[in-house]
Amino acid sequence: MSERCKFTFKLNNVFSSIFILLVTGLLACSKDDDCDAGGGYGNTAEIYEFTWKNTQVQMDSFPYIYYRFKEIEDDSLIFNEYAIQVIPFMNYYNAQVIPKSTFSLFPAAYACSFIPPLTEEVLLDIQITSDKAMDDDHPAGANLSHFFDINVRDWRDDINSGLFDLDNYIQINRRVPEEIAFLLKNLPAGENAYTFTVQFFTDGREGKFGFTTTPVFLLLPGED
Repeated sequence: MSERCKFTFKLNNVFSSIFILLVTGLLACSKDDDCDAGGGYGNTAEIYEFTWKNTQVQMDSFPYIYYRFKEIEDDSLIFNEYAIQVIPFMNYYNAQVIPKSTFSLFPAAYACSFIPPLTEEVLLDIQITSDKAMDDDHPAGANLSHFFDINVRDWRDDINSGLFDLDNYIQINRRVPEEIAFLLKNLPAGENAYTFTVQFFTDGREGKFGFTTTPVFLLLPGED
């Protein structure tokens, strides 16, 4: 066999091997049990932190009621326009399907469609306190959960921008949603700079999370 024929033969073998690897890589994720929701591996997520920011809330009523949140100017606003926007950050476990075949050019995690990870952690309680008295019955450090409504966005429960009384929402024991905002609804005793501490209690491994906001000056109606 000539050197040219030997080279052509080897090249054909290389191309054949690559073709086999490509087909094997695709077949590794061709079965429904590999590419379904979870693929038998239980896609899930675990909360490790709640990030937050002070915001000003605006309500749109067309074509449906929807709440928008924007940055606060000058760190002051009317009390019922104040909201604490919160987003849970998560560690993902088995968020993408792990290929069952070890002989694959492309892991199934990339060949299969990505399935958004979910958390099954349930909100057991939410407590909100302030560094100053909100009124005579609520001194600094008192639980202010009934001073707030909670705005929730969670595609799993088909909630695009739902607004609930915070105390009632806690009693439902829902899973931790994708986005949360706490909207102040009760009139404070007077104008002042308030700092709020928010604590979350879940049935997850960590169980307790919290943060303290920066001060925001709350104005009474007609004083802006």
